[in-house]
Amino acid sequence: MLFKRILKVFSAADGNEIAHKIREYFAAIDGVDVDGHNGQLPDGARGVAVFVLTEESFQDPAFGHTLTECLQEGLPVVPVVPGDPQLFYFSSLPDVLKPIAKRNVLGWKANDSSVTDGKKVCEHIKAWLGLALFKRDRKLFISYRRSDGASVAAAVHDYLSQREYRVFLDTEDIAGGDVVQRLIHEAIFDRDFLLLVDSPEAADSKWIREEVETAILNRIKILVLRLPGGRMSLPPEITVFPYLDMNSLPHLEKLLQDAITAKIHFDLKVEDALDTLAETYGIQLSLEGTRKVFLTRRVSPRKIHNVLLHFEDAPHSLESLYRLYYDYKDYRSRGKKVSTAYFIHRSPCLSPFQKETVQWARRRDPLEIGTIDEFISSMV
Repeated sequence: MLFKRILKVFSAADGNEIAHKIREYFAAIDGVDVDGHNGQLPDGARGVAVFVLTEESFQDPAFGHTLTECLQEGLPVVPVVPGDPQLFYFSSLPDVLKPIAKRNVLGWKANDSSVTDGKKVCEHIKAWLGLALFKRDRKLFISYRRSDGASVAAAVHDYLSQREYRVFLDTEDIAGGDVVQRLIHEAIFDRDFLLLVDSPEAADSKWIREEVETAILNRIKILVLRLPGGRMSLPPEITVFPYLDMNSLPHLEKLLQDAITAKIHFDLKVEDALDTLAETYGIQLSLEGTRKVFLTRRVSPRKIHNVLLHFEDAPHSLESLYRLYYDYKDYRSRGKKVSTAYFIHRSPCLSPFQKETVQWARRRDPLEIGTIDEFISSMV
């Protein structure tokens, strides 16, 4: 497999039965390495750490130490408790396990006699491993030209809706008499992805161009399903997938699944790293928007270092860097003191064009670019 999937399950003695059922379930899935890896994940690997929280686990110092190691590795952490999760009190956790309180706890019912009864827990773990999808991240907007793309758009809508994606298609989701274009733009803002059906006449549509531009400006990921004769001009970082017939749709879903999983892993890694940075060094964090954070650190009794931070699971482009620089200038014009504007990208491996982009950005002092690890190093 291209991406290795690694599952780590941790429990004390009174949680071993649940842990065993989870291991048994995933050991039967090809390509999942259960408890067979230590240390940092290899490049391209997807992993998740499952912690079965029980009374004995609270008393085990090694349990908390292991949790700390997993968070430092950037592993998603899934807490599982016996019984009803609504009855679990996170206030009972010892300090070393407090970081787990930020995550949604899953419950394994006391009468679950087989792993089938724990399907909800296992499906959640599968989503972290990229073997399934989180419903909350399946929001998709379909952009298409009615004159020659309607039938394909409808087929995509039906196919993905049956697989529990939250798909927006104007003919299905807008009632007669509504202010169509306003509602369409609102729908784009509410989606995680825009899927463009690039039919031969799509390039001539003013509305489609506006929908694509809206998605680009709001950092909504775009996927393109290109029909024969499609000719829409698009930025080079946008994924274009050829559509031949209905047999192409499973391949399209695989692209969506990979994109969703990558976004989730990247966001969690950055958010956890920022939380740890704030707790360790007394830095204040203020969420300013989607993937946009304002950090305040007092470096001396008189000096304060403020950082406007954007992070994005995408190759940085001139457009995204310019928007960050524009935000920086806007903050300054409104009297908010900003020392640095920092853009966090997903990978240190840059194409020649991206390297030129970085050089352009770094001449716009104080705009800086780097990975999350490079940003943390710059702050400490």
